Amino acid sequence: RNGIVPSKPPLYHWISATISSIRDSSDEWSIRAPSALAASGILLLTLLLASKLFGRYATQPLLTFIAVVLATSYGFISMAGDARVDTVFSFFITLSIYEILSAYNHNNPLWHRRANFSLFFFAIGLSVLAKRTLVAVLPSVIVVSILWGASSFKEAVTLMIRPRIGWLYVILLAAPFYLIAPLSVADGVKDEFVWRHFIYENLERFMGGDDIPRKEWWFYIPTFLRSA
Repeated sequence: RNGIVPSKPPLYHWISATISSIRDSSDEWSIRAPSALAASGILLLTLLLASKLFGRYATQPLLTFIAVVLATSYGFISMAGDARVDTVFSFFITLSIYEILSAYNHNNPLWHRRANFSLFFFAIGLSVLAKRTLVAVLPSVIVVSILWGASSFKEAVTLMIRPRIGWLYVILLAAPFYLIAPLSVADGVKDEFVWRHFIYENLERFMGGDDIPRKEWWFYIPTFLRSA
């Protein structure tokens, strides 16, 4: 709108607008509420993941320690009260990891595992709508790494790609914005939209964006590994 290309997809704005509509007030609380709610969800999911990964070693003192460390971390507190997309994005990434690890639990009934798979892809689709398209790779890399240690690399990769219909869900959930948005802007803005959302946000930002002098590709390997 107005010829301005947004830097991020609209999920955060949709959530904030929904909260504002429910409260009938578009104040600061409504704008920051998505981050605060997402931070609470991340804290809960972190405890659930710890219980799942540590198993019988996940004692009450350990879980309390994990919760306190996360809840009192400066970065976590700052982002929880900040009206930015990062906390909402992190929530859906964390949710996707939890769901795929739950689906890997063969002790759960088949219907339960299928529900976990569906929620995994649903969370990935929403994470794309919250941040950028390339983020769909992030939970896949994390989960494959975890399952590789628990079983084998082949089994881990197979688990990720076998439900191909799931990746179709991700496309159906995230693609409409990326298809409709360029069509709803002026001709002169379409190229900027495509460059911004597919090139800059996914690739050029790893190399410093517009504000940092460019260097050789190998210079950015540590930054890429830290980001992953």
